[in-house]
Amino acid sequence: MSSTTVPFAGGPSGARVPTAVADVLGGLKRRIRLYVAVEGAALVLVLLATMFWISLGLDWAWFRVSRLELPVWFRVVFDVLVVSGAVVAAPTFVVRSGTTAPAIVGAGVKAIEIHLTN
Repeated sequence: MSSTTVPFAGGPSGARVPTAVADVLGGLKRRIRLYVAVEGAALVLVLLATMFWISLGLDWAWFRVSRLELPVWFRVVFDVLVVSGAVVAAPTFVVRSGTTAPAIVGAGVKAIEIHLTN
């Protein structure tokens, strides 16, 4: 085995790729994970902003109808729903980077292996 190759963790046993390719793919994997995490955080912020505007619209509509503020129980229930939605959405949007990046990088390594064998 040459010292210029490293084991390929996602491939068959004994599969190796050149060190330069592994370094490029490692950098690509980090950038993809960062991009997906930032995108997920942005989606959570969009969700929170949407909930803010919905609550503002409900408050405005209720005031137009009754000339009173929304009841405290309604505000508490709405806030609990918003926080619960954000807690559920955060892992869905942000943590999915752990499954996305390896699949993309693995496909890239497979394409390189096919190219090198032909």
